[in-house]
Amino acid sequence: MSLRGHVYSSGFKLQYLQQGTGTPAIVVGSSLYYSRTFSHNLRNSLKLVFVDHRGFSPPYDCQDTSGFQLDLLVDDIELIRKELGLDRVIIIGHSGHAFMALEYAKKYPANVSHLVMICAAPNFSHEGHIAAERYLNDSVCPERKAALAKNLARLPQEIAAAPEKAFITYCLLMGPKSWFDYNYDATKLWEGIEVNNASC
Repeated sequence: MSLRGHVYSSGFKLQYLQQGTGTPAIVVGSSLYYSRTFSHNLRNSLKLVFVDHRGFSPPYDCQDTSGFQLDLLVDDIELIRKELGLDRVIIIGHSGHAFMALEYAKKYPANVSHLVMICAAPNFSHEGHIAAERYLNDSVCPERKAALAKNLARLPQEIAAAPEKAFITYCLLMGPKSWFDYNYDATKLWEGIEVNNASC
């Protein structure tokens, strides 16, 4: 079973895609990207609801960064939960979206059965970034490091060539740091996805 739709919040068109059956689970981020990356086996036991946050809302080009405050993103998740008539949900976030999921669980605990935070650092502190870089340097093979260095050397020119795609370009070139297969090309996962750069 698949249900696609959207809700509007302060001019932002927030898309959602509901797939599978079972316990409802809201996945915060890009409805397109995460529906492509989550295992299809999960749809056998979970009603996965992939939802956009404002940073992935097409085609609204909001330049006011105050429109992307965390409390607004959290309330948008609640808006979609109500729109779909969901009761208590598992709330899931990956990377930076894990902190959105956490804040939602803190603000609306009565609506959350479980919180799942995937690949999330303890915080976004300077010390945390240093520790992550040290771990990468100490733990991965030379081939992965070389692939990442090669990609990072291309980053400035590729962003300059298409600044509207800066976030996606960055994510793609960070592939050797992100994927088990450091040669994996994630381009297809990002097809058709729009990003509001003011949110980055």
